[in-house]
Amino acid sequence: MASASTKKRSKKRANPSQLGLEAALRLAGKIPWDRISLADIAAEARMPEDDFRALFPTKLSLLEAYGREVDERVETRGKTISMDEHMKDRLFEAIMIRLDILGVHKDAVASIIRATLRGNPKTIAAGASALRRAMAQLLDLCGEPSGGLCRQFKVRALGLIYFYVLRIWLADDTSDIGKTMAALDKALTRAETIINSLPTSTLHRAQ
Repeated sequence: MASASTKKRSKKRANPSQLGLEAALRLAGKIPWDRISLADIAAEARMPEDDFRALFPTKLSLLEAYGREVDERVETRGKTISMDEHMKDRLFEAIMIRLDILGVHKDAVASIIRATLRGNPKTIAAGASALRRAMAQLLDLCGEPSGGLCRQFKVRALGLIYFYVLRIWLADDTSDIGKTMAALDKALTRAETIINSLPTSTLHRAQ
């Protein structure tokens, strides 16, 4: 007789959208994303192509679904971030949480990023928008007040830091991703130094 946990796993595997997304990530981990078609992914998911297209009409819709899944997991794990820590340490933890979640499909993420950077303007714009939302989420999890020009500046600045560290992370083959953590710590320290050097009046005007 199947256990309750086995039944739970079976139900999860039976979710067509999840099956399709997992199939896309499996293929992206082996084949360049821009060489994969929806028909390829449908075949990998063992779904009729028409049924698959009803769930994911475009490859961009797959990426959007994956982005939402990552954001949801970051939101859940990010609730453990302590507000007693310094803001720099909170941001460090938040970014590492996101990278840890992405690490489950690291090869696929690398393939998707490479294709996106040389993709069409619509894909690039969608990627930029997703990045802004992700950075705003990290700031929220770290207790950073929302609203104002200062907030917009911080979202963009954190995006630059994240993208810089993401490139190092993709090439980091150390077991403890020490290179990534060192680069992130250095980048956050530098950003903190720059912000602290700004006149108080400048920061107030940006609120």
